[in-house]
Amino acid sequence: MRRVRSHRGALIACGATLVPVAAVAHHSRAVFDTKQEVVIEGTVTKLDWRNPHIYFTVETKGTGGEPLLQKNVLPLMSMLCDASYTILLETSGAHDISKVDPRVHRIMDLKTPGSGEVDRNLWSNIDLLTLRDEVKFVMGSREDYEWSRDKVERYNLPRRCHVVLFSPIFGRIDPRQIVDWILEDKLNVRFQLQMHKFIWSPTQRGV
Repeated sequence: MRRVRSHRGALIACGATLVPVAAVAHHSRAVFDTKQEVVIEGTVTKLDWRNPHIYFTVETKGTGGEPLLQKNVLPLMSMLCDASYTILLETSGAHDISKVDPRVHRIMDLKTPGSGEVDRNLWSNIDLLTLRDEVKFVMGSREDYEWSRDKVERYNLPRRCHVVLFSPIFGRIDPRQIVDWILEDKLNVRFQLQMHKFIWSPTQRGV
């Protein structure tokens, strides 16, 4: 039996320090060592139960939001995979993904020129992508779009990974403009909106 409980912002589960990343909990009859307990400290910012699946996001402090900077995150993900959980890891393209358990679904964010962090992209990660992974480009200008389009075509990303995502920076560019460019160029990518920024205030946290 799996036991997960929440108390004053701390999530207690069988594993190691959890990361600020969406995780998908999947039921199964797999067993694990119930004597091995690790405290996971953070704030549960989102919980969605759709029988028989549970989706939850835990936000922790001290890393700027990058999961791969979290201590013990690699063994944690492997332990959760061993326990038959489906794990989604959202990570910056600036960090080496080679040591991430291959059972983890990696969603890698490649920084565009408008982010000011394009030089941090670790291009060797491209060769590590599998058909269970996703690559995301967040853009705020035509320059960002053209740069992203070039990388999609140069590295043949639609054949390397499960899906390529193009997403607008909220308030900086009209989302319809990106859709028009995608259709015009016939790109094999998926358009994505940050829906919570349209439903609630763009600055509201925990949604």
